Order: sequence, then structure tokens, then C-alpha cells
Amino acid sequence: MKKIIILSFVIIISLANSVFAQNLSLGARAGLNLSNMFYKQGSYSYNDNLCMLAGFHVNPYLEYAFSDKFALEGGLSFQTRGSVLDEEDMIREKITPHYLDLTINAKFYFNIGKPKIYVYAGPYLGIGLFGKLKEYRNDALLSERALTWGQYIPADLNRIDFGINGGVGIDINNFSIGAQYGYGFLNVSTLDNYGIKMHNYVISISLGYKFDL
Repeated sequence: MKKIIILSFVIIISLANSVFAQNLSLGARAGLNLSNMFYKQGSYSYNDNLCMLAGFHVNPYLEYAFSDKFALEGGLSFQTRGSVLDEEDMIREKITPHYLDLTINAKFYFNIGKPKIYVYAGPYLGIGLFGKLKEYRNDALLSERALTWGQYIPADLNRIDFGINGGVGIDINNFSIGAQYGYGFLNVSTLDNYGIKMHNYVISISLGYKFDL
């Protein structure tokens, strides 16, 4: 009887793995990030003094397809964020934080023949890893140091970021090309007591590859 129970259990697990594996894909995307911040102190906005910063992202992920039209996608994403602030006396401050994001997206497919268009959206949880703060005058480097993380000054930024991603793309065979917008809901400034609020946002363009497991 024990052998029958064990054998039945093994068969059930094997069948379940077979069913899930048929719907499971492994993929990765990478490409360009154009990042910036919404930066305010009280009612005053510094956005006119901010410039976009070019960076990159690398995002391995798993995708489980519930049907040919709907899937869930989850993965880890290494992201550059930050911005460039133009200050007085020709001073520019460049902040370049690097994050590791945990992402979960609901993904919808639309068949248009062989290519498949997709749209997706979902939350991300970002953890600050490292970064740099540089100051320039007339494009000459004045100072450079590593970013510090924490909730309060003298730290530069809060380590935790949380927000939402949304994107669109097209699959052609195993390859994909897409664009994404990400917005951070959390204030990453440590100067909240002074009314300073900073929120990350990133526009991404990526190339990817995906294959069935």
C-alpha cells in the first residue's frame, strides 16, 4: 500500500511539473534607461533645473502563461536611476543611485499574426545598492563621493523605493523589443522634515530574449 501511495504521489508531482513547465518561460531584457526625479520643496518645484540621466537596466525574469492572452511575469531587475541638477554659479550635481528591483507584472498579449503585441503593468520594490554623487563646475569635476543610504540626514537617499511599472512591446519569435515607464511612489529624500520630496521616474527601452522551459 505504501508503495502505491508513494508511486501515486510521484506521478502527480511529475504531471504537475509537466503542466507548469509547458507554460513557463525564462527571459531576459536589457537596454537604455533615461532617469530623472520629481523634486519639490514645499510648493516650489526644482523640475526645471533637472536633466535626464542616461543609464541602463538588466532584467532576468520568469513568465507563467495562463493562456495565450494573459501571463504573470516576475523577476529581478538591476536599474540605474538618478538625475542631474543645475544649480547656481554653473554648478551641476549628478546623483547616480543603483537599485535592485523585485518586479511582478500582469501581462496581456494581442495576436496580430506571427508577431505578438503585449502590454503589462505591476509594482516594483527597489533596494538601493550603491551610487555616486558628483559635483561639476563648467563641466570640470569638483568632487566625487559614494552615496550614503538611510532614512535621516546625513544620509543622501532612502534605501527603499516602491512604485509601479508599465510597458508595451512586441514579441517576434523568441526576441522582443519594448518600452517601459516606472514611477516611484515613495519619497526617497532624507530631508522630509524640511519639506523636500524626491520621487524617481525612469523611461526604459529594451531588447529581450525568451525561451520556453
